[in-house]
Amino acid sequence: MREGGPVKLWERIERVLDAYDAAGTPGPETFTLHVYEGGQHLRHPQMPGLPLPRP
Repeated sequence: MREGGPVKLWERIERVLDAYDAAGTPGPETFTLHVYEGGQHLRHPQMPGLPLPRP
């Protein structure tokens, strides 16, 4: 695998998947999405603030 560019996307994906597994693979209904002028965050009680990348 080869990764390039300013964002290490695969590293971010692995971090999110590890947190998801550690939280017991919760269903989508347990998440909340907060969108505001400065960005967006996907939240879950057992996974504090999962930041989503900016476009």
